[in-house]
Amino acid sequence: MKKRSRLLSALLTLVMLLSLVPALGTTAMAYDDIKLYLHIGDNAFDAPEVKAAISEMTNGKATGLGIYKSGKITSGPYYDIGDNYWYAVRSSSTDEDIVSNKGLAKSPGEVAITIDKIYGQSCGIASDTKLKDRFVMKVYVISDPIYHVDIDGVKIPKIGASMDDGYYGSPDDTGVTTSTEGAEVVETVWLEVNNGTTRICDYNETFGKNLYYADIYVKPSHCYLFEGPWDMSANVNGLMCRDVLGVESEDGWLRVRASFDLRNGDLEVDNVSITGLDAPTHGKAADYTASANHPDFQVGTIQYTMFNKVLDSYVGSKGDNITIKVNVLAQNGYLFPEKPTAIWNGIPSVSAELSSARNFCTFAFPYSVGAEDSAILKNLSFTVAAPAIGKAPAASVTAPQGVTVESVAWTPADTAFKEGVSYTVKIGFRADSTHILADDFLNTGTVTINDQSTQLTKPTTGGIKDKFLTTCYASYTFLPLRAEEQPVSPDQPNPFTDVKESDYFYSPVLWAVEKEITNGTSATTFSPANTCTRAQIITFLWRASGSPEPGITCSFLDVPAGSYYEKAVVWATEQGMVEGDKFYPNDPCTRLMAVEFMWIQSGKPGAPAASFTDVNSPAVDWAVEAGVTNGTSATTFSPDSTCTRGQIVTFLWRAFGK
Repeated sequence: MKKRSRLLSALLTLVMLLSLVPALGTTAMAYDDIKLYLHIGDNAFDAPEVKAAISEMTNGKATGLGIYKSGKITSGPYYDIGDNYWYAVRSSSTDEDIVSNKGLAKSPGEVAITIDKIYGQSCGIASDTKLKDRFVMKVYVISDPIYHVDIDGVKIPKIGASMDDGYYGSPDDTGVTTSTEGAEVVETVWLEVNNGTTRICDYNETFGKNLYYADIYVKPSHCYLFEGPWDMSANVNGLMCRDVLGVESEDGWLRVRASFDLRNGDLEVDNVSITGLDAPTHGKAADYTASANHPDFQVGTIQYTMFNKVLDSYVGSKGDNITIKVNVLAQNGYLFPEKPTAIWNGIPSVSAELSSARNFCTFAFPYSVGAEDSAILKNLSFTVAAPAIGKAPAASVTAPQGVTVESVAWTPADTAFKEGVSYTVKIGFRADSTHILADDFLNTGTVTINDQSTQLTKPTTGGIKDKFLTTCYASYTFLPLRAEEQPVSPDQPNPFTDVKESDYFYSPVLWAVEKEITNGTSATTFSPANTCTRAQIITFLWRASGSPEPGITCSFLDVPAGSYYEKAVVWATEQGMVEGDKFYPNDPCTRLMAVEFMWIQSGKPGAPAASFTDVNSPAVDWAVEAGVTNGTSATTFSPDSTCTRGQIVTFLWRAFGK
């Protein structure tokens, strides 16, 4: 074994094996096989402080004579100190207190002396007249035993690396040290395990794809000693080592074995991927579980911080700029490189706090919390019982998922709706705790009440963007109530489950079905909220006019022959509603299209100009004057807003059904 014989010789010059009592500090000393060690240095037996200690401990009744060897007293120093070498003491007294060593045990680190009066061969030394009535002294140091050793700096092996390159040998060669007081690393020796056979490697070998053991030899120093191997534990590079192979019987060294498995590659992992950690999203409790991309990496605690403050039980809120800290422990000999990096959700870590042992690292990831599409509110649709003469205004509305309604107010605040009065409903709402309004919702979002576009009102405080939403408001003004527009009772039960008597389109839907202008989308549904297409409204108008046979052929390239809307489109061409070679039958019908088609069918009547800022159209002027529809606010008509089936049949009913 490289350099071990030289190191062992040097160690033996500093130690003396002794028989000692099983417990220090007792009043009587019994011999046992426990071996302790003394680091005494050159010629320490003749040092004045040792002689003074002998005199003090024996109350001045003993004097040091020197080393006794082979029947004679010989002046030191002696380097090879074994069981046959004793320190002779002359005593001027046979005081039993001296012989029994009563009171001689001192506190840890102080010199103490065991003295035995020689009677024949009582101490294993032949009777010698030169030692008659003299005492044999055994010197030891009382120290707390060492139970645990921390070893640092063991270089992690890499395949192809030479063991002579900082792996094998003394601390001067390897840099392996221990921070444990009273312990000193002697050398590091590598062993290879191949097919169950273990052999000691030579210092100039290279690592291959095998299992390796690093045996680190540690000696006690400065008068310390190790406990037995069953009571010892050790850490290597900060990791608990499974194998503490014991205290060597000859010299008291401790042998600690660390395992490094290179059968699957090197033990240093350059990049770490954090998986299984869900990104925080608005309104959801943050995830606190994760794993790493290596079986020997264990993810520990996960912290969410903002402005350097830990957020306990964090729930995501859109717009939060947070830092996610993930603690990762490397096990079974694996280590992080000097500058580790990690990736999570494609985001590289911005910092990595690496422990001195390189087996524990805290990775930090920046993250700006967003919201899932399902949690972002972009288009909101409220339904409220439409005004009806004599009925009380509705105190509640049906709101879309993700919205909390906070108020419903009617203007004028009558206890019952009156004929000829135009009523405005104002709904105060906000997103609930798990949803969020879309960015710039005031300008980009849409809100409808009873399928009619509404006017949004900013809250009095705060904003309506992101998580800072306070209550905001949407309002809609109904047309003045007329007695002839009261909901009618059908001759037959209403077949549609999605059309209720309280709906504004209740009477128009039943009228349209009765007049065979349209049917439901199934036997039990009308789908009033579905978008109405250009093909559908032209067909509705054609049927409302009695489904006349057209006198020309179809000229539109995108209108298939025999389609349900072919005759209607040709009829609309005759009426001057549409022209060109394409009709675009599947495009949605807008509010402006709808009133223009009906205005043309009504003969293009004149009407006073409406006061809308977003449209200038005689068709719109007529629609407002005729009560077909109103604006979406006092100043806007929203001509490009799409129409639903419920809206279109309502327009038709108001224009042609009464």
